[in-house]
Amino acid sequence: MKFETVKQLDDKKFHRLSGVKRSTCNKMVLILDLSNREKSSRGKKKQVKYRKYAPNDS
Repeated sequence: MKFETVKQLDDKKFHRLSGVKRSTCNKMVLILDLSNREKSSRGKKKQVKYRKYAPNDS
């Protein structure tokens, strides 16, 4: 089932399909979003390297 279709389901049908209440699902999504943000903010930041190309005079 596509995400757009699931978003439009009423609460009873959503619970029957997923096995959890919509409010519980929303809380789980918030927790996962916070976790993913913390993971991506750790570690060394990537450096962007630029190469300068000189015009070829020959």
